[in-house]
Amino acid sequence: MLPFYFIALGIGIHLVFDWFLQPREMAKCKSTDWRCLLGHAVVVWAGAMLFYSIVMAPGTLMFIVWATAYATLHALQDRVIWYWYKRKQALSGSDPIDDPLFYTTIGVDQALHLSAFFYFASLLI
Repeated sequence: MLPFYFIALGIGIHLVFDWFLQPREMAKCKSTDWRCLLGHAVVVWAGAMLFYSIVMAPGTLMFIVWATAYATLHALQDRVIWYWYKRKQALSGSDPIDDPLFYTTIGVDQALHLSAFFYFASLLI
């Protein structure tokens, strides 16, 4: 089991690399443009590399494998979740700020990301 301070650190790193280092335009286009999605995946991969290198068992480089697996899964989740949301939003024509489904989608998106993030981390300790 991960100690609490690793969980707090992981959430902080995820917040920085998945939110703060993602420009708004990248967030808008990652569900439709593979270049935006790849750029986002590289940033997420860097965050996973940082976190996994901190929590990994000494003497192993498996954190590179798990960071790559996590970034790939993260990109796939973003692509599917936000493509689905944008299709629903286009049909309804509603503004995302006024759409409760928008916030539910963010919650599901982040829950899936953090579950995968900590699952891969648990494999390293």
